[in-house]
Amino acid sequence: METHTIQNSTPFIKAVSYGILVPIFAYTGIPQDLFYITIGMIAFDIFTGAISSWTLKNFKSRELTKGVVSKFVLMLVPFILVLALKSVAPEIDPTIMVKLVLSTYILSEAYSSLGNIVQIYKSDKTVSEQDAITMILLKAQDIIKSLLDSIMTK
Repeated sequence: METHTIQNSTPFIKAVSYGILVPIFAYTGIPQDLFYITIGMIAFDIFTGAISSWTLKNFKSRELTKGVVSKFVLMLVPFILVLALKSVAPEIDPTIMVKLVLSTYILSEAYSSLGNIVQIYKSDKTVSEQDAITMILLKAQDIIKSLLDSIMTK
């Protein structure tokens, strides 16, 4: 019986990566470099957040799981925006909006990571964090709502 290892998974990972991700990036035009930098910044924020929670003796695996899932669900937003704009308003180039969203995610994750590092360094629970992600999502909703309003009034 063959044991499951990372080496055994490599062909599957490559197949998913090349067979699914590359065509999605090609179709949507989402900049891969920004996307992967964003994923890296999210991973770094999760890592520093876990260390910060552990340092403050407040580590809870359920909160970590919820945080990981919510951050990676956020990565669906650029794809949703691009696909919605390509289907409803093909004359609008979504690249600028997607770059703005991903760049803001990167800055937000950098800000959060730095906040985690300050908490680790100071062992202080009072360090506050600005929620830039919520601001982005609300702004994206406003933009889509105004597009829907303009379509419905025609």
